Amino acid sequence: MIQTVYCKGSWRPWVKIGSDLGLWRADGVLEVLEAQGGVLFHWEDHFERLVKSCCGYKNLDMAQLPPEAEVRKQVENLLKKESSSAIVHLLVTPGTSSDLKNADGFPEMVINVSRLENSFDDPPLKLVTKNVRRYFPEFKLTAGYGYARRFHAEAVAEGYDSFLYWGERTGILEGPYENFFVVTKTGCLYTPANDVLKGVTRKIFLELAEKSDIFTEVCEVPWAIHLGYLEQCSEAFLSSTTKGGIPAKESGDISQIRRIDEYDHFEVGADTWSAKLKRLFLEYRENYFKERGAA
Repeated sequence: MIQTVYCKGSWRPWVKIGSDLGLWRADGVLEVLEAQGGVLFHWEDHFERLVKSCCGYKNLDMAQLPPEAEVRKQVENLLKKESSSAIVHLLVTPGTSSDLKNADGFPEMVINVSRLENSFDDPPLKLVTKNVRRYFPEFKLTAGYGYARRFHAEAVAEGYDSFLYWGERTGILEGPYENFFVVTKTGCLYTPANDVLKGVTRKIFLELAEKSDIFTEVCEVPWAIHLGYLEQCSEAFLSSTTKGGIPAKESGDISQIRRIDEYDHFEVGADTWSAKLKRLFLEYRENYFKERGAA
């Protein structure tokens, strides 16, 4: 793992920042993306969302941070020191604080590059819905993941693998780190359109699905995916940057869902609709890196 920090107009090696509000108050925003052979996967989309999160958060002044081209150069320099497959974390905080409450006025950006470890296939997930919400879900705020860890631990204690954000009005929204999809028994691919963080991998899945002939319909639905609607669904899965998506033995992590609450009828395996979409994604990702000269 290697890092660099930007503050007050210059970059420096990572050191422990004892008075940083990101550490003491989980105050900040973040972005995560994959890299292979020095090539960043959809860098523009991720950086655009980072800027959107900083602006929407109101506490972070992008004018005091380096421009996109400079940040990208720093990331690419760090990647030269890491293995061919890596995960890049970008963290922006309001910076240091004399009273650990109010920022001193100099936001900080931390870039962290770590090796992307190979993982093993996990069994299909058993999830429980939690009647809780992420505040400002359209922004990737660090504080929200602290709450997610608490709800995740609660779900594990109840015998589940993780949880899904759910509300009586909104229906099922997303996982703690992932976007949520269902496939109906008639082959329609749906994902919530509102009150969720619209992931970059989610966007790619939707575009690939629309161009394919796998599904009878592909849609970001403005209506709520209520629990009762799951009776009409044959598959459910999660997608995220680090997981890469859903079922395929060749990808490592698996995000297929076997059960949600008492609904345990979801199909899993290599012959499902979602498995076909996963294979399209793997091909797309491989070509993306290859076309851009990944070493």
